[in-house]
Amino acid sequence: MRLTTKILFILALTWLLQSCDFFKETDDRKAIARVNDTYLYEEDIQSLLKEGMSSQDSAVVVTNFINRWATEQLLVSGAKRNLTEAKQEAFNKLAMEYKNDLYSKAYLEAVVAKNIDTVVSIEEMEAYYNDNKQVFVLNEDLIKLRYINIDENRLDLKDVETKFKRFNETDKKELDSISIQFKSFSLKDSVWVKADQVV
Repeated sequence: MRLTTKILFILALTWLLQSCDFFKETDDRKAIARVNDTYLYEEDIQSLLKEGMSSQDSAVVVTNFINRWATEQLLVSGAKRNLTEAKQEAFNKLAMEYKNDLYSKAYLEAVVAKNIDTVVSIEEMEAYYNDNKQVFVLNEDLIKLRYINIDENRLDLKDVETKFKRFNETDKKELDSISIQFKSFSLKDSVWVKADQVV
């Protein structure tokens, strides 16, 4: 009889302690909005408030954010109630895979950034080129050119032609300044162009 009383006493004491709020962790953060069991805390909106914002602007920004947050929470809650468990499990799996991909990618980028030697000497470049010449063979003809397509009845045609052929710094600036009058043009003769693109 005594053993039964002790067991009942221990069970009652255990139940009492488990239901007691004294042993539960407390969250000291200040909640500013709640949807079901999900809370939005003051610290979550601190980054929205910028220095120099008026109190009216701050109120509008915070109110809009809270409304968007609450709408999102309601949609998620509704989706959890209405979607099948299989669909929810598929979404959870996708989210976990995406999270793992993000972590993996960030880790690999950090490892590569830490260990990669970005300084390449001229000798290393030449050695790589000499070892891999077949990679650098062009399969098409490239040319550098400049051209101007203008009306042949233009009054200053000879002047434009002279500047185009001479093409010193002053000529470049002058041709560039009147280039809007040309039918088409390209004055950048430092750019390689595929030969079959030139008509």
